[in-house]
Amino acid sequence: MRRSKAWIYYAVLAVISLVAIPAIGWHGLLGAAATGLYSAYLYRGGRVVIWFW
Repeated sequence: MRRSKAWIYYAVLAVISLVAIPAIGWHGLLGAAATGLYSAYLYRGGRVVIWFW
């Protein structure tokens, strides 16, 4: 099974969102959950890869 390297990018975004929760409020928690779930999806071999810059 070949994995996309995008899962690393989204895992880093999830960590940054968790760190930013005190600054931006509960939106950071939503961002961390969304990017964390998408990162797990890509790590497990997800086919839909979206590069968001």
